Amino acid sequence: MKIEAGRPNAEGIGTQRVESQTADRSTKGGRQADTGSDSVRLSSDAQLATTAAREAASAPAIRQDKVDAARKALEAGTVGNDPVRLADKMISSLLDK
Repeated sequence: MKIEAGRPNAEGIGTQRVESQTADRSTKGGRQADTGSDSVRLSSDAQLATTAAREAASAPAIRQDKVDAARKALEAGTVGNDPVRLADKMISSLLDK
């Protein structure tokens, strides 16, 4: 298996088909086989990641309210009209890191 960009490359990996074998499970060695179901428990981190992925997928790609607010600020001249202030903030943010 080759891993590229943090994801495994599944090319070249053989797959197996698993057939249902209920007849083999019903009696094994003359006794009744366990017919219980399997279960999976997710950690709280996995549950959080699943919830975050689901919410991100359902969110709109463009937040129109933010676009409209930025457009209004640009048209009003309250943003982008002071290049010295912008440069100072950029330098300060780099120095704070």
